Amino acid sequence: MPKIDILHLDWPNSERDLNISIPVLVHLKKQFNYTVTSKNIFNGLYYLKKYKPKTLLLSNAIGAEINYIVSKYAYLSGIQVITLTSEGNFEKNHMSSFIWGWNKEHKFYHHLQNIWSERALKLAIDHTPEFESISFVGGGTGFDKYKLLPKYQQSDFHKDYPETKKYKSIVGITTYGLYEHLKNAEYVKEHKIAERHGQNQVEMYQKDFHTLKKAYSQVVSENPETLFILRTHPLSKTIKDTEFEECINLPNVFFSIPGNKDLNTFNNNLSVIDCVALSSLWIAYESTTIMEAWLLEKPTTVFNPTTFDFKREANYKGCTKVSTIEALSKNIKETVSGIENKEFKALEATREQIIKDTIGFADGKNHIRVAQRINKHLTSQKEQIITTENIPSKLMWKHFINFIKQKSKLYQMYNPHVLKVYKQNDKAIFEKYYKDYSESTSIT
Repeated sequence: MPKIDILHLDWPNSERDLNISIPVLVHLKKQFNYTVTSKNIFNGLYYLKKYKPKTLLLSNAIGAEINYIVSKYAYLSGIQVITLTSEGNFEKNHMSSFIWGWNKEHKFYHHLQNIWSERALKLAIDHTPEFESISFVGGGTGFDKYKLLPKYQQSDFHKDYPETKKYKSIVGITTYGLYEHLKNAEYVKEHKIAERHGQNQVEMYQKDFHTLKKAYSQVVSENPETLFILRTHPLSKTIKDTEFEECINLPNVFFSIPGNKDLNTFNNNLSVIDCVALSSLWIAYESTTIMEAWLLEKPTTVFNPTTFDFKREANYKGCTKVSTIEALSKNIKETVSGIENKEFKALEATREQIIKDTIGFADGKNHIRVAQRINKHLTSQKEQIITTENIPSKLMWKHFINFIKQKSKLYQMYNPHVLKVYKQNDKAIFEKYYKDYSESTSIT
């Protein structure tokens, strides 16, 4: 068996996590000649025992129970454990979750971690001083995709969906994911939504939800020559649960639904990047996709009927702000007509500071900074004796059997609830990401 320098374990169905880790791995392979292999993390203990790699690389060591388990036993086996960060926009009031996640022991089981920004690192060190010795700021590697990967072009969109050719312009609107949670009383209670956001703010959300439904339906109807790409949140189960409910039967809408859960809509495979890239304007009530639009050099507007001043991420500060249906419609008409938005232009410095505080750098070179730091760390380490005897055989075989069982097409046939992570062709998915990033001229 060929010797593996770096074993990368991840969720093959997570677009977010693979965009975080794969560009770093491609640079490590190309620039520093490491041998790398990527495998499904749900069979991770078996792969640790099989390959006995010098290094384990994860997109996140504490974001899920399986990530924590794999990280812990790799660490105890003498393997260098390096983790990136999948949710790096740290918040002061929730630092324990960001630092420890599923790690209830509150003991580090990794040797090195990349942090997105200096702001985030300071929050982490203030909360847990010992975090400083195992961390560095390399930037949010998952955001490099906006510079590295080719953009979905309108010509390709029209070719893939001929019914869209007749529209003169495209505007994108995305939903607010929290609305899905507010309908689940158990989730609201378990995650202390009222405590975190404030009861008055929760009531405002519920009030604004009905306004948004009316507003979106009206502005779409008032702009028949514009196609509206309506992007639902991954948690939404059907369009009827979202602000887009009253847009369902309108002709000039194109629904983009992660996972294609609603069979009454176009069956499309557009990613959120595709949706933003196609749009001349990106509209949201509150969404992390606002920053993604900035990285794709798209203007953004937040539509908040009640107030802009509530507990939220800072992204809204860099957007055009509207609170009425009339102002939203005017903003859309002016943007698609090519009229410069002076308010948005004046906020350029604000957006640059928000980007710096959130992801560190927007130059598309975060993966390079991180790979260089990883190489520096690994080349400074003494040769370790790797022994996987610390991995409990019973636990490993339990994971292995469950993995093989749920990968079985016969088992999936009689158990439709099987997670998507088991249904996919892991090798093909990993290879596609390696191919896409390897072909990028920006990665040397």
